[in-house]
Amino acid sequence: MFNKESKRYLSDDHLKNGDQVFESAFSNQGPEFESAFQEEKAEKRHFFLTFVLPLILLSVSWMSVFLSWKYKPIIVYLAVIVACFVLAIVLFRMGQKLGRFLFTAIVLALIGLSFFATLGGSVYRGAMKKYRSIQQVSQSDLDEDKPDSDDPKDYEDESAIYNWTEEDFENLKPKVDTLRSIIKSHGKANYTEMESSGLKVRYDRGDGKEYIDLTFVKNKEGQYVYDGGTAIYPVDGVAVVDNYSSNWPEEQINSLRTKDQEIFGPATALSEVVREHPQAKRDWRSINVHSSRIIHKSVDLDYTDQNSPIEKAQLLRLSFEYNEKKKDYYLSYNSVARRY
Repeated sequence: MFNKESKRYLSDDHLKNGDQVFESAFSNQGPEFESAFQEEKAEKRHFFLTFVLPLILLSVSWMSVFLSWKYKPIIVYLAVIVACFVLAIVLFRMGQKLGRFLFTAIVLALIGLSFFATLGGSVYRGAMKKYRSIQQVSQSDLDEDKPDSDDPKDYEDESAIYNWTEEDFENLKPKVDTLRSIIKSHGKANYTEMESSGLKVRYDRGDGKEYIDLTFVKNKEGQYVYDGGTAIYPVDGVAVVDNYSSNWPEEQINSLRTKDQEIFGPATALSEVVREHPQAKRDWRSINVHSSRIIHKSVDLDYTDQNSPIEKAQLLRLSFEYNEKKKDYYLSYNSVARRY
């Protein structure tokens, strides 16, 4: 028993002395060891900042270049590249201080190059796409002696760029202009459909506010000839709001006069309505061209408000027709419903 306690006592003392020796040895080597550790840590950090991180930024920027060639929108990839370029500038200045600026300078230049590669590639693809579209039609489908295809998809390109002006549409001549000539000037349509009345094509700006519908019928040579169409545009001076709230008092509604009511006073002009009520639930301005070349211009405004109070219109829709002499639109029809 005595030997056991002695052995235990000596064991504890030995451990205590061993700890003191270890701490003494560590404290004697501490400053040098800590300095080496800090240097190694700093070296790893500098390596990451001046080599690894620039490589990551370079990879991300050029990956954005390749993705921009296949997917839209290009502005997203340009923003990513600009962000990489800014970070690369920071790393370049840091590399200058550490004497390792050559690699970061090369990376910075390559990231800058990726920006112009993305931008230039986009311009090139757009030009080539339009060129191929025109060439494809002009070389085979638009052979003067060849009848036009009956497959609507031959005239369709969903990603086609909208390049119409209002003047372009009004200058089209029914029974004269052909589908071939229109495709040469404006490319293929975004949507096509074969109907009983003929081939319908649509050129769409993409926002639902402006588009052009054209109708074509085949002539005796088997070629599609323009047979009239409709163009839709937003109304100038009118702002469409989803949560529209009616501000039409009853006396103002009663004062509306159509062209057929001019014996009681002048017809209500669109300019007057827009000046008093610049906000609406829906609006559209249309130009209709008949096959006889008669052009009809109109404007429709929807001031519907299902939550309007009793004294104001719950449903109010106004239609205006263009007066060529007066150069303004005048009320031709109005539909009013109140909640009682």
